[in-house]
Amino acid sequence: MKRLGFVFIVALLRTLSGLPYKFVARLGMVVGTALYAVPSRRKHIVLVNLRLCFPGKTSSEHQKLARDHFRHVVRSYLERGIQWFGSAQSIRDIVQIESKIDLDDDAAPPTIFMGFHFVGIEVGCMLYSTRLPVASLYTRMSSTALCALAKRQRGRFGAEMIERATSAKKIVALLRSGKPVMLAADMDHGVDSSVFVPFFGVPACTLTAVSRLARLARARVVPFVTEVLPNYQGYKLTIFEPLADFPSGSDVVDARRMNAFLEEQVVKFPEQSTALKVIEAVVETGLKPGRAAERLGLTVRQIERLVIRYRESGATGLTSRKRGRPGNRRLDVELARRALTIIRDRYADFGPTLAAEKLWECHGLRLAKETVRKLMTDAGLWVPRRQRPPKVYQPRARRAPAHSRDRLGSH
Repeated sequence: MKRLGFVFIVALLRTLSGLPYKFVARLGMVVGTALYAVPSRRKHIVLVNLRLCFPGKTSSEHQKLARDHFRHVVRSYLERGIQWFGSAQSIRDIVQIESKIDLDDDAAPPTIFMGFHFVGIEVGCMLYSTRLPVASLYTRMSSTALCALAKRQRGRFGAEMIERATSAKKIVALLRSGKPVMLAADMDHGVDSSVFVPFFGVPACTLTAVSRLARLARARVVPFVTEVLPNYQGYKLTIFEPLADFPSGSDVVDARRMNAFLEEQVVKFPEQSTALKVIEAVVETGLKPGRAAERLGLTVRQIERLVIRYRESGATGLTSRKRGRPGNRRLDVELARRALTIIRDRYADFGPTLAAEKLWECHGLRLAKETVRKLMTDAGLWVPRRQRPPKVYQPRARRAPAHSRDRLGSH
């Protein structure tokens, strides 16, 4: 059955590659409209995330954006026929390019082209590969046959296709050799390779690999976006100026800058962005709760509760409900004030350990020494060892070797 499905997909894409572009584009819009009319979980998720990203829009505006999003996504799938099986000239005919940098500069530094998952990202990368050498990162698909087909067809114009699980050493070596690397900055590399920073006001797991690769290869980071043009005129690939002072040295700061840039582009044409799907793998791809529990270190029951909350409230449902509330083990404010007053009056020159002992022995206040250390540090009564200036010692003259001392003593 899987083999028949693969053969059908290949035959369909080959057929579509031979049809006029505008006909395929219109067909995709019609099929997308029909699919949107069918109630589905994906439709619900898209609407939830649109409400989160654009709270100022009305319900009818959210519905229109979601419908247009379905149209563009389905259209992009059908246009894979031209992208995967069409000639280089057929791709050049449907994609315009506007670049703020000189793409033919032989003296250009190592370059990371940073893209995002808009519906036209693939055709933009393929257009670039018809002009200049490039390496492109891809995510392995669940279907081995379809993954092999996509890799072969995407790289048929000379692009070097690199699986995202490849070691950073190979990518850095490619960058240093002068070959640009194209990657999607919003790819999912797991929590270990990401940080949580705001995206439209909602904490989102954001990739940090871009800033780390740029730091290792001393590469510039150049954003690019491929947008769908109106009236079935094709696509426009826009290559922006390199990000200034990037990387900054802080993964959080760099991730926030990437999300800020993405927010600007999403606002311009939100219906073309697949970044609106802030979707957990359990909801989106049917990842088994048991596997998800292993990855996150939670129980299956906790994962199932999180999935229910996500479907009800979207990404905000995943945040802890204890956020903003005082912790159950928080130190009583009055107790902390009383202890600090005693320390200031009687034990200002004591260390935290001795001060904690005196508070218990003489005043009946039982506090951990680390709690006392934090109180004294915050009050300026104690300086942690790492923050103290280094001690300066008077250098001592070297002693003469033993055989020299013996020789001197013999005279």
